[in-house]
Amino acid sequence: MPKKKRMSLALISLMSVFVISLVVWLLILFLSVTEGIEKNWLGRLTSLNAPLRVTPTEEYYQSYYHLVDEHSYASNYEKKTFHEKLVSKITDPYDENIDSELPLYIPQATKGSKGEVLDLAKEVEYSLAGIPKEIASISSHDYQMAGALLKLTMARASIDRPNSSIPTLNVLTQAAYVNSIPTQKGPLHSLLVKPTAEDINHLIYLARIDRGERESQQQVAFSHKGNTLADRLLPIFNNIHIKKFATLNRFSLPSEVVQEPLIAFAKMGRGEIFYFKVPAKVEEQSLDQELTKGVLKREDGKLVFLPNGKETALDAAAPIFLDGTVEFTGEVDHLSLLDATLLTDLLISAKIGLQGHTYSTVVPWHEITIADALIENEYSAPPEIAPPWAYFIKDHLVLKDDGVLLPIHYKEQGCLIGDDGTFSFGKTSPLMVSEQTKNIITSGFYDPGVISTGARFILTSRDVVSAITSKEENLVIDPLIANGFQVWFDDTMKAGEVAAYLKEDFAKRGISSYFAITPFYEYDFAKDLIGQFQSDRDLFMLIGVIILLVAVCNIITLLLLLVHDKKTEIGIFLSLGASKFRISSIFALAGIILGGLSTLIGSALAYFTLKNINSLVSILNMIEGRDAFNAAFYGSSLPNEFSMLAFSFILIAAPLLSLGAGLIPAIKACKLRPSQILRSE
Repeated sequence: MPKKKRMSLALISLMSVFVISLVVWLLILFLSVTEGIEKNWLGRLTSLNAPLRVTPTEEYYQSYYHLVDEHSYASNYEKKTFHEKLVSKITDPYDENIDSELPLYIPQATKGSKGEVLDLAKEVEYSLAGIPKEIASISSHDYQMAGALLKLTMARASIDRPNSSIPTLNVLTQAAYVNSIPTQKGPLHSLLVKPTAEDINHLIYLARIDRGERESQQQVAFSHKGNTLADRLLPIFNNIHIKKFATLNRFSLPSEVVQEPLIAFAKMGRGEIFYFKVPAKVEEQSLDQELTKGVLKREDGKLVFLPNGKETALDAAAPIFLDGTVEFTGEVDHLSLLDATLLTDLLISAKIGLQGHTYSTVVPWHEITIADALIENEYSAPPEIAPPWAYFIKDHLVLKDDGVLLPIHYKEQGCLIGDDGTFSFGKTSPLMVSEQTKNIITSGFYDPGVISTGARFILTSRDVVSAITSKEENLVIDPLIANGFQVWFDDTMKAGEVAAYLKEDFAKRGISSYFAITPFYEYDFAKDLIGQFQSDRDLFMLIGVIILLVAVCNIITLLLLLVHDKKTEIGIFLSLGASKFRISSIFALAGIILGGLSTLIGSALAYFTLKNINSLVSILNMIEGRDAFNAAFYGSSLPNEFSMLAFSFILIAAPLLSLGAGLIPAIKACKLRPSQILRSE
């Protein structure tokens, strides 16, 4: 404690606590953020690719079970996927009375304990279903993968003709993997991005554009199948709640809005007014110097305009435009929606704020867009009218026919829900390779994180993937990974335990040679990054221990000064019979208390910082003038969960190092002799 004659000791003590607390704060903060980033990244990895995969080996593709389908009438002389095998009621489709003799290269079938042909796909399913719940509660999906060329058509309003019903067409072309998505809601579905107001505005635009003109420009599938505008708009408006509208430039104000006097700018010429511009706020000025400022008001039921500096009011029968854009609240008139043939037939009961006043009026949907909306994509029961985007009914995912989910980076390239196009792939024949197409439509987006392959995966229904794989030889995809089983469970870290159980069970069932079991940390595309995370964490822990060791050296300095300052008291205690162990334990305990106190202070600071980390990031962004942390790697915000693993590490390491630092002064105190101490005094 600070005393007048011992200020140096008090200052060194406070310095020790400050330095150790600072190091503890930094260590816990960094390790917590790093652990959170790793969890987020692994969460995306295992959600998209599953914590564990069961894939066929080369021996499977050379087995009787796989090859016999091509020689069997019951299999339509075509190879079957795992899903087709699982739903088939026949394990062995070969019938020697109907089918021709099997080629010599086809091996004998693997038999079960009762002499029947072993159904390899169903054996995998039985093994997965038999995993004890104490190991993991699992869900599995037999996936299919194919390769195709994506051609996506993006219909957008023309810049020079924004109100034209003929859109400008842009085509995005990219080679991609096409992967089937499980329909049951699970970990993968946490990656889905909710539709935005921009998507809704695009769907409304697609609903109103001229179908015939668009078809004449390019033959593509259409997001809207209804014959009338109402048919195309109802699926949108029935599944959203609009919070705010926004006007576009040159929004036309109804004349009945003007009840109170408004500041306005008039375009005048030859003694008449061509149009008015009304700013949203009184203090706003028009950039057009040719406009005349004045007051627009209503007199005796008529609109008049009184220019500044003049006493004579002019007739104000000209159009009134809003200068700039304004957000406003309102509701869509559903009766007008049912009868609408043009988008301008759709009416909005609006409350528009202008120059400090709020005006209630009815405006047509013209030069209006949705600024903010609550968009439904989860339902407890089937919706009355299905929305045109991907949605959930309880735990079941519903995609539109031929709907696909694109990686989020497509959205950054300008793609929106409703954009349609085709998958292009080749069909081989003895004489040629012909191009085949499959119509698709964008039903949503998902976030693959920083996974290198994730940005090339397009997720869709099994039917779409089957349509591709049934017509192509699938030369793009390695057959060893094109079909298999994805296995999810709650605790990702149990992947090794689940893999060990499956390997043992597969061996008992006699199918271990036909399948490879791969946990997520052995995926080729993720192995290096997972190893880098581990190396970075271990390296920083090592550096942290070294820094912490340097910090606790302040305790050695403090306690050596304390031993020197208290040597008279030490001599008295020793002469009265106190043991050297009791004397040394006092200084060792002082070191532990300093270390423990610093740990608690540093941990409390780290907890507070983590809970307010977004504010810290905002300051860093402002200092750097850009986003300090890449959203693709770190996510939309830095992790702010306090790491108990880091806290446990610090809680053990800091007091132990402090104890070690206190032992050096304690040993010196033990070597002091009472006679020498008291003689010198």
